[in-house]
Amino acid sequence: MDISNAAAAAGVKPEQLERWEAGDDLPTFRQAQNIAQALHAPFGFFFLPQAPVEEPLLPDLRTLECYLRLNFAACWLYYKFSSNLFNGYAGCSL
Repeated sequence: MDISNAAAAAGVKPEQLERWEAGDDLPTFRQAQNIAQALHAPFGFFFLPQAPVEEPLLPDLRTLECYLRLNFAACWLYYKFSSNLFNGYAGCSL
């Protein structure tokens, strides 16, 4: 997000946001809350000396490409096992 979009979302002029960013001026409590909301950042981040770095705990496995890249045969076997398990429970077969 560029500074003009961030300023518009926070309801201030871009020059004002630049002064805050440079440390020449300070926002009010309410203005700081508006900026945090506009940037989708926790309000408490403004009070930290440095932004925390958070590594993802688990790999993102929401795409089929990741599964196919890992092992297509394992995915196929899992699919067959799952469908057979479901079909056995539902009382039908493929």
